[in-house]
Amino acid sequence: SPLVKPRSLRLERVNRAGKAAGLSPGADLERLDGRLFDGKAHTLKTFFGGRARRERMLGFWRNGQIWQLWTDTGSLGRWRIMELPTEIDDAPLEIEGLRNWEVWVQPDGLYDTQPSRPGLMEALVPLNLVRMRLWPAFLIWLAVTLVCVMLGWTFGLLTQAIVWVYFWRAGPALQRQDWVARGFQLWRVMAMPSERALHKELANTVPELAFIHGRRQKPEVDPSSSVDASEALALKR
Repeated sequence: SPLVKPRSLRLERVNRAGKAAGLSPGADLERLDGRLFDGKAHTLKTFFGGRARRERMLGFWRNGQIWQLWTDTGSLGRWRIMELPTEIDDAPLEIEGLRNWEVWVQPDGLYDTQPSRPGLMEALVPLNLVRMRLWPAFLIWLAVTLVCVMLGWTFGLLTQAIVWVYFWRAGPALQRQDWVARGFQLWRVMAMPSERALHKELANTVPELAFIHGRRQKPEVDPSSSVDASEALALKR
């Protein structure tokens, strides 16, 4: 595919919805549903037109990095028409089978991740709570389960079903609260086909990051650079 130097919409100021999407000033919107667009605010507004709010895919560029995310609004802040400083491939990007993943980081460059919305795998509540190291929530679930056993089949199963659904749906929010308490900050939301694909993408494009539960516990930083991990990540937000 030919290389082009398209116009884009650059975020100059980010609102609440933009922050929730992991965006920050300086991100260039250059794709709608995986395809390059004309960089006009009117086009973006029309893209999300209609009464029914449904999620669409937005593609962003920053410092050579390209990522996509699902969102149901284009009102993410104040936009400014710009021209990308470099040429990019105009081939459309794949959007089918992708889901949003949140990437939360610590100042030292260690990161953790979770899907923005619970899926079928997260419906296995006790296993998911253990996987995400949410030990207080897991102990509460375990205590409620023991109480349900003592209540008997009828009332116990009904109570357990309510508790199961609660922890399934509240899982992402509980995880965010735990990360904030431990000093994590939302760095980016990325639409990826799987968690494995996300880790691979970050390892290739952002070596300043290292998965907190992975084998490599220290981010790869250029030893000749005086910029630490937190400063390097700020430059790539």
